[in-house]
Amino acid sequence: MFSISFIRYKLSVLIVFFTGTGAIGGYTQEQERIWAFGRGAGIDFNTNPPTPIVTGISTSEGSASVCDENGRLLFYTDGTYVWSRNNTVMPNGVNLTGAGSNITASTTQGALIVLAPGKQDQYYIFSLGQYGGSYTGKLYYSIVDMTLNSGWGDVTTKGKLFDSLLTEHMTAVSGNECNIWLLVLSRSDTTLKAFNINADGINPKPVVSGRVAGGGLYSGILGSIDVSPDRRKLAIAQGSLVLYNFDIDAGKITQPLVLDLKDILYSDGGYYGVCFSPDNTKLYGSTSMDLNQFDISLTNDAIINSKTRLGPQSYGAIKRGPDGKVYSARLSTGFLNVINQPNLAGAACQFVINGFSLAAGTSCQFGLPNLGTIFTYKRISSTTKDSTLCSGARTLKAADRSGLDYVWEDSTLGSVRTVANPGTYWVRYMIPVNTPCKYESHIDTFKVVFRFPTTDVYTTTTDSGMCKTDTILMQAGNFNGVSYTWEDGSTGRQRKVNQTGIYWVSYEVDSLCENYVDTFVITYPDPEYKASFKLDTLLCQEQLISFPNTSDQHFNNFYWSFGDGHFSELKSPQYAYAHPGTYRLMLTGHIDNVCPDTAFQIITVDLIFPTRFFTDRDSICTGESIYFETDTDSTVASQTWQFGDDSRLVSLSETNMRHAYSRSGIFVVTLAEQFRACPDDFFTDTVYVFDVPLVYLGEDSGLCLNGVPILLKNRALSPVVAYHQLWSTGDTTETLKVVYPGTYSLTVSTEPMNCSTMESVTIHKDCYTNIPNAFTPNGDGYNDYFFPKQLLSKKVDDFIMRIYNRWGQLLFETMSATAQGWDGRYNGCDQPGGTYVYQIELKVNGREEVYQGTVALLR
Repeated sequence: MFSISFIRYKLSVLIVFFTGTGAIGGYTQEQERIWAFGRGAGIDFNTNPPTPIVTGISTSEGSASVCDENGRLLFYTDGTYVWSRNNTVMPNGVNLTGAGSNITASTTQGALIVLAPGKQDQYYIFSLGQYGGSYTGKLYYSIVDMTLNSGWGDVTTKGKLFDSLLTEHMTAVSGNECNIWLLVLSRSDTTLKAFNINADGINPKPVVSGRVAGGGLYSGILGSIDVSPDRRKLAIAQGSLVLYNFDIDAGKITQPLVLDLKDILYSDGGYYGVCFSPDNTKLYGSTSMDLNQFDISLTNDAIINSKTRLGPQSYGAIKRGPDGKVYSARLSTGFLNVINQPNLAGAACQFVINGFSLAAGTSCQFGLPNLGTIFTYKRISSTTKDSTLCSGARTLKAADRSGLDYVWEDSTLGSVRTVANPGTYWVRYMIPVNTPCKYESHIDTFKVVFRFPTTDVYTTTTDSGMCKTDTILMQAGNFNGVSYTWEDGSTGRQRKVNQTGIYWVSYEVDSLCENYVDTFVITYPDPEYKASFKLDTLLCQEQLISFPNTSDQHFNNFYWSFGDGHFSELKSPQYAYAHPGTYRLMLTGHIDNVCPDTAFQIITVDLIFPTRFFTDRDSICTGESIYFETDTDSTVASQTWQFGDDSRLVSLSETNMRHAYSRSGIFVVTLAEQFRACPDDFFTDTVYVFDVPLVYLGEDSGLCLNGVPILLKNRALSPVVAYHQLWSTGDTTETLKVVYPGTYSLTVSTEPMNCSTMESVTIHKDCYTNIPNAFTPNGDGYNDYFFPKQLLSKKVDDFIMRIYNRWGQLLFETMSATAQGWDGRYNGCDQPGGTYVYQIELKVNGREEVYQGTVALLR
């Protein structure tokens, strides 16, 4: 950027310094706009009336929460855990004390949050150990940095042991020097300790006040402490209730006044909670039985005698709310008691039992959040500025408009004022200096007179823009002028342009009573050069890519930003992205480090995703299907399956697939995946397919009762692998002898896959074949021939019968189912009586049957 300015020193300025002590700023409760306490309870004071909310806390007593200057919750704590505003535990926000257990939740004032002075986003968390155990009275601190974890905060320091031998009392109050006083009570010598916290950190050496007064001190480990809003009084509830004067500069208490003396906290109805009214005139104290009010605007005896019982109080804390009311805890209930007018005396304060309902499912316990601490600001000096103006009606402006509390001599407010009459005018305002806690008081004076400009002053400046995109800042030559007007009607001492032209500004300088006209001649070059590149918007992880630079040749320097933290100054670099994701690629070209132009492109880098698939099994039988499941994602553009059996399938990125095999064998399955940007990839696996055995028992047939048995067997081709036969009768033989009608089945299974097939056949009750066991060839017309009877009762397709003697000699053979049969002769000669062997083979309805046996020839 180019700037043009004119400097003329013709104005006299008088500056006067003086010191002051008036305090400005004050107490605000923006930091306490949201409370978190009890069992998940909370209150949002950003609404009117306040809204009950649900939080993540679970504590009996100690808790604290803090908001930013706009009342937005930052975080809250019970002294052991820290929760972010989304009710989740902050990183490192567990076991703040390092004691390994929640030792603060049952401490009266066990948790406290303090903004670190001079550090806008860092907070101290103080954690105080409860009564009982080795951690009794130990004080720890941690640090939360709200700039970390994307603004949700992170615990950077924790478990720093700071002090010990303390009671359960702890609070903090702002000092007058941008500091904080951390206030605790010593259990060993009954003194008040005030630790100074400033921009340098925590001073480990406390300011110690004299012994704390009150009869309940030695038994009073429990209880609370509170400082009045004007920081002049301090009260301690420790069995007894005691009021003190408080020196905010020294951090000390003086002039104790025992308002109510109690020896023992519980049995004597001792005090536990304490709270000042917003206007500093009333003090409230809670016991296990009562809630009492004291009017501390009176003299000492009158204060003690002003004690007013407002009503019953279940033992618990009391706290001022940002809405000007006072709230008191109700143990194990979903309510808080409310004092609606805490600045008023007696019953006029409007104490209401159960005056505020908590959110459903939450409850109050003993405690309420500890007090937030606000800085108090202090004026340290003043300055005066004297100016003279020339014309009549003028707009007067404070020299610095970044301050606060602008007040003019006529009591009007604001940093700008228009006047029409001559005279002397002034404005007083505050400007912060050095630290947020110190301010300067400024007074600017303006002397307006009726003297009009009599002289015109002309100036001309020429400048040329080097680059088409440059913006040139034109500035009036004199910054002490008024009524700046440019040729286009705009106002102000400066103006930006990015076009060739002649520009001017007119204004008046009051101290000189002169008119000025500044002229600017701006010239821009004609060419406009562009940076560019050509690249696919989809790349592959770890793939070396060339980045082609198509920028105008005019550029002589280049700068590539790959969007992943890596860079290159080469004209056309090569680069491989190590990780998948979406990146903003940027190329900047320039001419000797000027006249730059930048080109952008969003690219997506795909993950290198290996191709693979899984099967539910690797061996099946023919006719069965196998399930393939792929491990794929959205980077896959398409898939090609080859199942090894001459079948092929092309699909989109399917995640599962089924395929059946009709023949046996060893098949290599290949999955090829085509990716959007990454190279194609392949994966193979082997599938074993086993044959299913064939079984054929023939057609159904008949069986004559007490006739010749039927032999059943598998008539199909035997499998080439080992197999196992199981008949429905339980037999495992290859042949089954059937002597009774019925349905018979055979299951044949192979090894090792147990591929099996079952076949059934029905044997009917029938007598189409009746084979005699003897015959008498004597010519009497009865049983003269041996031949099966009733062959024609069923259809016989094929037939052959053979007769053998005992030596196996074939004596007779016929293939005619209608022949007479054997007449007991061989080659015309009668054969002797005896036993002969027959074999009959026939086919009935396509079913083959074989019968063997003996027949007796009787002579």
